[in-house]
Amino acid sequence: MTGGGGAGGAGAGAAGAASTGGSNGGDEGIDATAARPLRRPRTEGGAAAAAADEAAAASAPTKAASDEATAAEAPAAKAAAGEAAALAAAIARAELALRARRQRAEAEASLAALRAEVEARQLALERALGSKQRAEQDAAGAEQRRAGDAAERKARLDAGFAAAFAAAAADAAAEAAEARMNAAAAAEPAAAAAPTSSRAADAKEVQRVLGAPDDYAVLGLPRGGAGCGAAAVRARYRAMAVALHPDKCGAEGAREAFERLVTAYQGLLKYVR
Repeated sequence: MTGGGGAGGAGAGAAGAASTGGSNGGDEGIDATAARPLRRPRTEGGAAAAAADEAAAASAPTKAASDEATAAEAPAAKAAAGEAAALAAAIARAELALRARRQRAEAEASLAALRAEVEARQLALERALGSKQRAEQDAAGAEQRRAGDAAERKARLDAGFAAAFAAAAADAAAEAAEARMNAAAAAEPAAAAAPTSSRAADAKEVQRVLGAPDDYAVLGLPRGGAGCGAAAVRARYRAMAVALHPDKCGAEGAREAFERLVTAYQGLLKYVR
């Protein structure tokens, strides 16, 4: 223990001497001593601490550089994030605009189809109305033509009937005059009894003519017989016209029976020779 103290004292004295000598040696000795870092004694614990200090000293510039780089990159990252957000918003707006355009195009297409359908239906309706109007006009024209034809036929029939009636009346008048002249010589009793029997016969003949089923039956001629020529028809007509003429026949229905006789006479003359 005494030896250790002596060694320590000797070391301290040597250090003091060195210090004194150094200070006496000038400025160069002082600068050299100050420039050298203090070193810990080379013990096991001191070596580990020294290594840790050296590692910390070596990593300090790297960390500072990393912090500086991070600080420099922060605005750029923020700007990039802003640009990405703006781009995403622009894309979203573009998608909305595209969707709106598609919807508008679909709506316009639907509207065009609806308009086309309405126009087609309107055209079909107009065609149907036109066809109906044409059909009505054609029907009205046909009805007018039928009415005109009927009126014309009636006029011809009336004219023919009037001519035949006039001719039959003239023939009946002539034959009646002749019959009266021939009957003037008859006996007075026969003339007195004639009116009653003549009225009965006239009434019977009127009923027969009005009830006849056809023209042959009106004139009392056999259908298709040998004695049904034009001469027989005229002779039978003249005889019956004298008997059924309204001016001579006083039976009820005499005018209708005479008109039926004239019609049958005209109808048969078209077919007999």
